[in-house]
Amino acid sequence: MKAKLVGAYVGAVVCGLVVLAAALLVILQWAVSSEFSLFGKPTTVNTALLILGCVVFGALLPWVLKLLLHCAMMIGQRRRESAALGKAAAKAVTRQSAPTSQE
Repeated sequence: MKAKLVGAYVGAVVCGLVVLAAALLVILQWAVSSEFSLFGKPTTVNTALLILGCVVFGALLPWVLKLLLHCAMMIGQRRRESAALGKAAAKAVTRQSAPTSQE
């Protein structure tokens, strides 16, 4: 039990130091501007805003990739269902249009 508590304290200290380092990095870069190429167009942007944008984009990227995978799987499932329905309809039409032998 005490080892878990020590681990919790170590984790809290390490995470706190990481957050402090990130905040210090953003604060020290606030007045600095940097060259940045946005889709091929060179622009000058505040470095702190660039860092914050990267953090936000990095945090959202796994969620966006998960959503993309989910949507792609849903499209594939609907296409398979549609193809199966089309085959069943074609089979029913050919079965109905086949001449019946009347004696």
